[in-house]
Amino acid sequence: PGAMYTEGTRKEWVNHEKSRFTILWGGLLGLGTGAILGAYIGLILGGTFLRGFDIHEAIGIEGYELTTYLGGLLGAVGGAMLGIRLMSRRASSDSNITP
Repeated sequence: PGAMYTEGTRKEWVNHEKSRFTILWGGLLGLGTGAILGAYIGLILGGTFLRGFDIHEAIGIEGYELTTYLGGLLGAVGGAMLGIRLMSRRASSDSNITP
C-alpha cells in the first residue's frame, strides 16, 4: 500500500537537503564577499591607474567609479562560483559519512 520510506532512504533525503542548503549558503556567502572585495580592488586600481585619463568627459562617470562597479560585478560572479564549488566539495565529502 504505497511506497514506505525506509530509514536508509530518509537519511539519504536528509543528507541531500543538507547538501543543497550548504551549496546555496556557499553561493550566497561567495556572492557577498566577492562583490565587496571586487569593488574594493576595483576602487584601488581605478583610483591609482585611471586618475590621469579624462574618462568623465567621454562616458559621464569617473574612472574609479567604473572600475568599482566592474570589480564588484566580476567579484560577485567569481565569488559565487568559487563558493558553490567549495561548498559542493564539502557537501559531497560530508554526505559519505552517515550518522
